[in-house]
Amino acid sequence: MDFDITLTYDAPLAQVKDLLRNPDFYASRFNHMQDIGISVDLVEENGVLKATTAITVPPSAIPEKAKNFFKQEARASLVETWDSGAEGTLRFALEGFPISLEATSSLKDLGATTERTLTGKISCLLPLVGKSLEAAILKELPRITEEEEKAAAAFLKP
Repeated sequence: MDFDITLTYDAPLAQVKDLLRNPDFYASRFNHMQDIGISVDLVEENGVLKATTAITVPPSAIPEKAKNFFKQEARASLVETWDSGAEGTLRFALEGFPISLEATSSLKDLGATTERTLTGKISCLLPLVGKSLEAAILKELPRITEEEEKAAAAFLKP
C-alpha cells in the first residue's frame, strides 16, 4: 500500500540536519510509548548518515489486538539514512513478521521551517489479513507523523 506524508519541522534546514545527527532525537520519538526498550546506533561514513533504532516491546506492552501474533517480546528496527544533501531513506521491519515499511525521504528548506516528505510503501505478506494490516498501519501514519513533529519540536526549541 503506497503512501505520501508531509511533516514540518519548525527550524531551518541546517538546524534540522543537526537534529538528525543527535541519537537522543531518534530515541525521543518513542517517548510516548510505555515500557519499551530503545537503542540507537548513529554512524556517519562517506557523507552518509545512518541511524539504526532497535525497538523492543515486552509482552505487557503489546496491544491486545496484536497479542495473538506475539507470544514473547516484539522486536523491530527502523533504519534511516541521509546523504550530505537532504535526501534519505527509511526502512521499518518487524522481526519474524512479514511486515515492512520503506520510503524515500526529502527535506525542503522553507526558510524558518523545513518540510519533510516521505513517499513509500507498506507491505504485509500475510495471507488473508495482509491488506487489512497494511490499511491499519496506513491509518496510524498521521499519528506517527504528529509524534515525530512533537519530538523534533522539543529538540528544536530555542
